Amino acid sequence: MLESFGFLSMQFEESEKRDFRPDFFGKIADLPVSILLDDLYGAKLNFTKQDYLNRNANIKFCPRGEVLKADCIVTIRTPDFSQLSQLKRGAIFFSMLHYLTRKNRNQFLLNNGVKMLAMDSVVDDFGNRILQDFPGTAENAFIAIYRECEKFIKEKEIIKVLILGHGEIGKICVEKAIKLVYKPVIVTVAGRSVTSQKIILNKLLSESDILVDATKRDNPSKYIISNDQINLLPIDAVILDISADDYDVQINPIQVKGIEGIPTGNLDKYIFYPDDIAYDNLPKQVSSRYRRLILSCNAWPGLNPKRCLDRYEIQLEPLIRIIAKNGYNFALDSVDPYERALARSTYNYYLSSLKQ
Repeated sequence: MLESFGFLSMQFEESEKRDFRPDFFGKIADLPVSILLDDLYGAKLNFTKQDYLNRNANIKFCPRGEVLKADCIVTIRTPDFSQLSQLKRGAIFFSMLHYLTRKNRNQFLLNNGVKMLAMDSVVDDFGNRILQDFPGTAENAFIAIYRECEKFIKEKEIIKVLILGHGEIGKICVEKAIKLVYKPVIVTVAGRSVTSQKIILNKLLSESDILVDATKRDNPSKYIISNDQINLLPIDAVILDISADDYDVQINPIQVKGIEGIPTGNLDKYIFYPDDIAYDNLPKQVSSRYRRLILSCNAWPGLNPKRCLDRYEIQLEPLIRIIAKNGYNFALDSVDPYERALARSTYNYYLSSLKQ
């Protein structure tokens, strides 16, 4: 059994407020482990240290460096390499790790002897993600785009939305695209059988008011939409980037976004007009000649932190209990469905899945 869990406060953008709340720690107060929280934990949500201590007597507030030395470190988003380098060998790191598109980080943690658990890879026996806020992701994104494009929408009799990707989040995007605006909406969903056919795809692009990237690519070195194809969109069209992918020029071939030449935003800045200085920071290998209004965020659920935490805290509790009991020992044939799900979130399981 583990002796300590460290929960890191979300020290990213000022708008990122998704520290777990006192009631969550109250629900795991029966676990015989120390809970380490850094001194800023919960402050952005206006909680005091005493609010947390009142719910769980096992909590200890301490400097961030001490939290990083816990047996298991938990955080929704992953901090930078300078903080990851402080994790001790043999520690468990439980976060949204996105193995496929974070090769450098995977290798760094592996080299440092850190045991990885990817929140985004915790899936049930039917392949459904257990720890997610897909409804919040899609809803926040479409609220943002319809708000930013209010004048544009008023001038349209019908809004035509093209969604790339038909997975779970793509399906939810269909619902949100229709329900969150007062104008008639026609949604077209394009899977790989369409995106691989350039003539068909180009015609759809030329007729679309909103282009949505909700894809999960097998090969992050290949674009789905080239920058030249962006020029096929109507001049007043808008691109909505829901994917968490980003550029990475430190690997060969380089990692690219699904749509070439668009910036990646965050909670503090997720709206990019064609003349935005963010384009100056794109890798030189990437063409951004053709541009449209872009809405892109690497943490869409964080725009409504309370609703996101309402989901995450319920989803996370049984997983924390299994980790506290088992450490890093999970069996795919366990009688416990949460243990089986955690087994699928290990880095070794991810590597084995690539060979299948």
